[in-house]
Amino acid sequence: MQPTERTATSNPTGNPAERNSKEKANSNMPKNVRDDFQSLKQDGANIAHTVMEQGHDTYDHLKASSARYVRMLENEVASKPVQSMAIAVGAGMILSFLLRRG
Repeated sequence: MQPTERTATSNPTGNPAERNSKEKANSNMPKNVRDDFQSLKQDGANIAHTVMEQGHDTYDHLKASSARYVRMLENEVASKPVQSMAIAVGAGMILSFLLRRG
């Protein structure tokens, strides 16, 4: 038999002795401790889900806000192109001066 083949009795999760020791530890554990661990696991999953939802909501809000500001900036540049170019050139000169001195 090749090493990559699995038999019906092989353990897909790892070492059989390791699995047996985990099963023994679980069976020796009082029921209330097992219940507490299960409850803790569920609470952690609920918190992770809530944080993920809040992250998505915040991302959506920031995306909408930034799109609004980009449109406002584009409109301002389109309405005053010469003034916008002068500001951009001035900001570029100041930035290059500061970077050269550093």
